[in-house]
Amino acid sequence: MRKGFTLLELLIVIMIIGVLATVAMVQYNRMSERARASEAKIVLAHIRSAELFYYERWDNYTDQLANLAVEDIPIICSVNSFFNYSITSASSTGFVINATRCTTNGKSPNAAVSYSVSINQSGEVVSPFH
Repeated sequence: MRKGFTLLELLIVIMIIGVLATVAMVQYNRMSERARASEAKIVLAHIRSAELFYYERWDNYTDQLANLAVEDIPIICSVNSFFNYSITSASSTGFVINATRCTTNGKSPNAAVSYSVSINQSGEVVSPFH
């Protein structure tokens, strides 16, 4: 009668667990990054609302976040933010607001690769995560 497991059987089980853990970590990181992009979309929508309010008052869009009535919007990467925000283009006919993922100096963990989420005056969002 054989009792217990052979070394080969244990190694195979450990390899299977390792593969499953690797797949789980990749999916977890992907979903975490997707949640961060959703946060950026919310902030972009807030900035867009302020930009539309600015247009109603001044009949023109601004390219400066400082001109808008928004607070605590990071314009550079810092330990308190995953993204930095900027108005990349503004004119009398429209604007584009951009959120760029921090790869250094941002809130931990920093992204391995930078990506952008943007919104325009019509509310159209462009994101790598749909």
